[in-house]
Amino acid sequence: MRVLVIGAGGPAGVNTCRALHAAGIDVVAQDDNKDHLIWAKPYLSKFRGDPEVVMIAPDNQVLRWVRHEHPYAAFLPKPQTVLLCQDKFECGLQWRRDGLREDRIDLIQTGTDSGWLRARHGAGAKAAIHARDGEEGWHWMEFWRHRGVEDFVREDFLPGRDYSWCGIYRDGELLVSFARERLEYLYPHLTPEGLTGTPTRAQVVHNADVDEMAEAAVSSVDADPHGVFCVDLREDETGQPRPTEINAGRFSTTVGLWSLFSIRSNFVALAAELAVGDDWRLELWDPLPEGLILSRHIDCGHQFTMAKVPA
Repeated sequence: MRVLVIGAGGPAGVNTCRALHAAGIDVVAQDDNKDHLIWAKPYLSKFRGDPEVVMIAPDNQVLRWVRHEHPYAAFLPKPQTVLLCQDKFECGLQWRRDGLREDRIDLIQTGTDSGWLRARHGAGAKAAIHARDGEEGWHWMEFWRHRGVEDFVREDFLPGRDYSWCGIYRDGELLVSFARERLEYLYPHLTPEGLTGTPTRAQVVHNADVDEMAEAAVSSVDADPHGVFCVDLREDETGQPRPTEINAGRFSTTVGLWSLFSIRSNFVALAAELAVGDDWRLELWDPLPEGLILSRHIDCGHQFTMAKVPA
């Protein structure tokens, strides 16, 4: 199989390439910054013939590809689904209509707002802060307004555990999924709340509440989901997981690394194969074991270990 990876020079793209290489799939890597492609090696500079599948790492490229016709199999959700999921305000409204969130969500540009504030658009906990009072919220929004962030959403702060769930759908059917809890974050000292969107340590969890809420969050934004959906969730004060955002049409940063645990649990390779109608890997699917920990950091590579899971 021949796969074109868009945005291959960023962390998510590099990890996607690694997972494809591990499955013996040929890769051509593309990135706006060609100097960054050195991290995606080994890859081909071109194929003999056209690529069979395109896989996309950055949000903005997912939206661009899903809006335009192209000759490649891409395994992407519907354009309106991607657009909705990339709008944290509209997506949050939809979840509240369906009863998945019980708090209020507001769209704000400036003012004296406390609570969980973040940019309406963008990944990686962009412009996120738990503002304890209105003055702190005002100064935070003014700081980011000078950096191009105009619209913020305000919600209640969810104080519990932080989860990430990944599911692959085909024509409305959930084929495979797994969830993990974020244990430590990448360079937490660089943000007010210590949340940087991607973990240095995370642990696989088998939690029916997380799975059910993640699936409900996807169904809320698309009654017939197709492709890759990565849902972020946090527990509220009662311990109930609540959805906070969805990355639709792309894998989150570390899924490519989780895919390296076993040839039988390579999510990225499975998505590429499903794009061309090949589902043989489903017969071999072996979910990631509960308690499996992925540890990774800048310049440190990655390691898998097992935690002790209560009986």
